[in-house]
Amino acid sequence: MQVLNRLNANKKFLAFSALCGIIFLDGVGLGIIFPLLVSVFWNTHLSILPLATDNNWRSIWYGVTLSVFPLGLFFSAPILGDLSDGLGRRKILLFAVLGVGIAYVLSAFAIIWHSLALLIVSRFFAGLLSGCQPIAQAAAMDISPDDEKAKYLSFIFFFSSVGFILGPILGGCLSNAHFISWFNLSTPLFTAALLSFLCVYLLRNFEETLTERRAVSIAPLRGLYVLREVWQEKNIRMLLFILLCYQISWSGFFQVVPAFLTQQYYFNPAQVGYYSSIIGLGFGIAFLGCIHYLEKHFDVKKVILTFFCIAVLLLLLTWVIHIPMLMWIIAAPLGFSIATLYVLLTTIGSSSVDATHQGWFMGATMSILAFAWFISPLINSVLLNWFVFAPMIFSSLMMALGFLFFLLWMRKH
Repeated sequence: MQVLNRLNANKKFLAFSALCGIIFLDGVGLGIIFPLLVSVFWNTHLSILPLATDNNWRSIWYGVTLSVFPLGLFFSAPILGDLSDGLGRRKILLFAVLGVGIAYVLSAFAIIWHSLALLIVSRFFAGLLSGCQPIAQAAAMDISPDDEKAKYLSFIFFFSSVGFILGPILGGCLSNAHFISWFNLSTPLFTAALLSFLCVYLLRNFEETLTERRAVSIAPLRGLYVLREVWQEKNIRMLLFILLCYQISWSGFFQVVPAFLTQQYYFNPAQVGYYSSIIGLGFGIAFLGCIHYLEKHFDVKKVILTFFCIAVLLLLLTWVIHIPMLMWIIAAPLGFSIATLYVLLTTIGSSSVDATHQGWFMGATMSILAFAWFISPLINSVLLNWFVFAPMIFSSLMMALGFLFFLLWMRKH
């Protein structure tokens, strides 16, 4: 019996290690592109747009390019989540990771050929197949005991955040011709593609974690159906609405801050990459045991309320006090707060559904996140043209709204 238990523990360790490796490389690939897009659209010497394009249109195309990735993810995440409940995690992970690698190659050629259309199409294609995060989360839930779900999720998010810390730095460095003469804006995208193909290789160490499968039916508009299903689930719909408000706030801030820092404080792509990495450092500190400690020693609901307040305050400071150094100071605490809120809100929601619907729940969560990351850059591309601080004000208001609805949820539960 001890030998069997040891073998099962080793299998679980190998499966979880493979998931962490995949999530790490996926985080690098996702983070690597953000420092590039500012130059792609605003640097007149490197931009894929015609020189005569005014800033209003540059802002709009920047917002559209950012939004098509989560738009694809919105429609595909619940489908991939359902498929992982029916066909298994491993097959769907292989399909998704390989597709994302191909999409990065297309994005790199879009920049080389100065093709805005190909860049938008490739980013949408990447979004359609970017199913690593929710499926890996569902696989982690498969092998985690009920009382340690937050711990396992924290490790998954930690490796994602470490990848996300390195991604922007790599994006800034690999696109800088001062380091190596042949580096350009397409180099980081080819690197991201190689990392995705490395994820495919890592999947050879991943054994299927799903032990109980369910029949699933696939529909192209599954993302919209999931929103309807979420609304019908009274025990989690308020939590997912809170998650929506919080994600609109966070995604709006994170996606617009490179343009904001460039226009307001004249940051270069390398500085933008470093700033994003400091936010990722806050994520990493939170995921490396801090969230698990908070969950074990404090009331989870009070922890969520506390970090909602901290996040609102930090977002307010970005537009109330106009000091560049302040942006550097608040970056890590903001990342820490955002990470803590996401894990604890997700943990509460995951505990509210049964074991056969973990893939559905993670897919639904990703649909909510994808919708938020789709709508926020479109809103902020308009706000940025109106007033440079308007996106920051909007993010503060949405985070405050999430806080108020969580107070309401607490009164009902």
